Amino acid sequence: MKFSHSKSPKAFISKAVAAAGAVLLISGCTMNATWNVSPAVAPVPPGSELLSFDAPSLAQQSVLRAEYKDNYQEEEYALFRGTGGAQAEIISVEASSYGYGAQGGDKHVLEFDKTTRNTLEMWNLAKAGKFAYGAESFAYKGKLPYYLLPFDRKDTGQSCFGFHAEFNSDPHDSRGRYDNHLFGYYCAPQGTKLSKEDMVATVDHVGIAGLTKRAPAVLAERPFQQLTNNPQLTQAVKRGEPAGAAGTEVFPLDIVRIYSDRLGNGTGDQN
Repeated sequence: MKFSHSKSPKAFISKAVAAAGAVLLISGCTMNATWNVSPAVAPVPPGSELLSFDAPSLAQQSVLRAEYKDNYQEEEYALFRGTGGAQAEIISVEASSYGYGAQGGDKHVLEFDKTTRNTLEMWNLAKAGKFAYGAESFAYKGKLPYYLLPFDRKDTGQSCFGFHAEFNSDPHDSRGRYDNHLFGYYCAPQGTKLSKEDMVATVDHVGIAGLTKRAPAVLAERPFQQLTNNPQLTQAVKRGEPAGAAGTEVFPLDIVRIYSDRLGNGTGDQN
């Protein structure tokens, strides 16, 4: 992915890549894992949650959560609510290590050509012009290489910001695309005005088990396997809980792209 404003610094990406091995554990790094995983959305088993958000006034327990897997990508969606109307939503997408690959390596990346504002417009909450943008987006190199965009909710007057991180670039893809994307937003309780300093402090409380914080054993040892598809859960995420107040119609995202069979040549993308 390329941001319209600038690209994530390579120096920081290299630090994120150093932790990428832990992320792969979440995929279930066993050589005998199945490679015929059909697309499916399912509830996340207790203790296997990937995403957390320990932000002011948010309850630690998610209101709604779902995961998606197929042969090539893994996703998790989480909705958090709290006091004073505080709300946050996050989606994590990872190019799975279990696709077919040359010499045992994967040949797929995520193609997600979105700015932070683009990601905000994907949420149901942003529809009907409810978001008022003021300041420009800005980069923040915290636990992940983020871009943050402040905005206010016109309907409630809440102070909010969107965030987006891309990391773990694929060295064999000539276009420099990434294996991981994470995006979401946070709205503070009514009456709380977020400063720039508040935003950067808050976004560092977004947790990804196995990357920004230690993964519990139940998650690290969980195998990559077929999920039991739950159409009702998919629709709950798409419409939001309650309808229109959260969620996104694009879940699950289909953004994985396969590059050339010839290792090192990032051309010849396939859907």
